[in-house]
Amino acid sequence: GASDVGNAHVHHSCDANTSEPQPGVGGCDCYTTSSVGFTDKWIEASELGQGHVLGDDDFFTMRLPFPFTFYGQEFSGDDQIIMVSSNGYFTFGATHYMYGNTQTIPHEGVPDEMCAVFWSDFDPALSSDPVAPPASLNEPPPRVFTYFQQAMPRTQQPAAFVVEWAQIAHFGAPSSVCTFEAILYDNGYLSFLYQDITPTPNNWAAPSIGFEDGTGVIGVQIAFNDPNWPPSNRDFAVSIPPSCHSPENRTAPALDQEANTVHASDACVQLRPCEDRDEYVCTVVQVAP
Repeated sequence: GASDVGNAHVHHSCDANTSEPQPGVGGCDCYTTSSVGFTDKWIEASELGQGHVLGDDDFFTMRLPFPFTFYGQEFSGDDQIIMVSSNGYFTFGATHYMYGNTQTIPHEGVPDEMCAVFWSDFDPALSSDPVAPPASLNEPPPRVFTYFQQAMPRTQQPAAFVVEWAQIAHFGAPSSVCTFEAILYDNGYLSFLYQDITPTPNNWAAPSIGFEDGTGVIGVQIAFNDPNWPPSNRDFAVSIPPSCHSPENRTAPALDQEANTVHASDACVQLRPCEDRDEYVCTVVQVAP
């Protein structure tokens, strides 16, 4: 059969601050990052869409406007729903984590089949300045918004579904707010966009950004507990093609750092340090059937 040579990162990517494709935990040069043209990519769901009033560690479910395939599973028909958390992530299916502490990705345990756009501990009721007016005087204004944008054939824009967390406050810090969103496209692409990010004051809620499958063992960690991510903390986008959240993009093998070897069925023909960080990259030869 034919040979395919690629890089497998043992941990997260070497550099998530460039516009070049980045290797994730899955060992696939899959997602790209950029601050160029941010305003053209951002869709203002808080102005165009539906607001959802949530409490601390809260969630809501809703039906997607189109089927979406994630890690090889098509979510369509009765399964065409997502569960959106106040803590900056959503899942395909029915898993929700009822607390505010975070984990690295992938992780075994709920939530699974998740997209962690900016997973941290948020409390929507704490934010002071309303983005949109509340439905009644007895409830806080909404901080999470959803919006469906129809496809635009003239500009070849696919249909898009947006989930936006707008000026949502970190738990216990009403003046420390973040605005970010996820966009699901009907062609299988995902985008994570960050308009304004402030550091979390909560040591149990280190921001975790990435996505994982339903088993909790396959996934891509884009960033975890990185105070410099996203760069400049604003106007930054991550583009994730369907190949990045496919079953073939599997978790990288475990590293034996003392022996400088990778334990895997793939042949690791080269192992070198990844810049100055405590991680390694191996060149893997995979034989196609």
